[in-house]
Amino acid sequence: MGSPVSAVIAELVMQEVEEKALETSPVRPKWWRRYVNDSNACIKRDGVEVFHSHLNSINANIQFTVEMPTTMGKNSIAFLDTNNTVNEDGKIEVATHTSKYLDFHSHSPAQSKRAVVKTRMDRAKCIPSTTAQRQNEKRRVISDLKAIGYPESFIKSVGESNRTNTQPRP
Repeated sequence: MGSPVSAVIAELVMQEVEEKALETSPVRPKWWRRYVNDSNACIKRDGVEVFHSHLNSINANIQFTVEMPTTMGKNSIAFLDTNNTVNEDGKIEVATHTSKYLDFHSHSPAQSKRAVVKTRMDRAKCIPSTTAQRQNEKRRVISDLKAIGYPESFIKSVGESNRTNTQPRP
């Protein structure tokens, strides 16, 4: 890890794993989408466990996890930085706030964790149209980040350095 070629090699390995898995699976997904190591597939519920087991049998070093699409009684699931909901008419609605971020205790670089805080706080500051909405969004982001292990001091330090870095130059 850390080498510029690492991402290329990881992508090639994932392409090989997914190609083999999809060609040989006893369950065919309606769709399969992947970006880096995050994938999304549409599979009938009774085939999920078979497909999941099959995916995990391809390469013992690469193991997939499953999230089922049910949030607050809706058929929805997070994928990348979106929340995808299947409406009653079968159409998919995409929202941009998922409350799912990089876990603070993951083995990801500190700069990635700082980027999560900076990006989420920038969006909270820029996207809502009223002061009250901006304050609510900021509170929600802080609450979400704290729930996945981000210390309040870390969030605050990133926010303060962000303000310092965004000040106009004299």
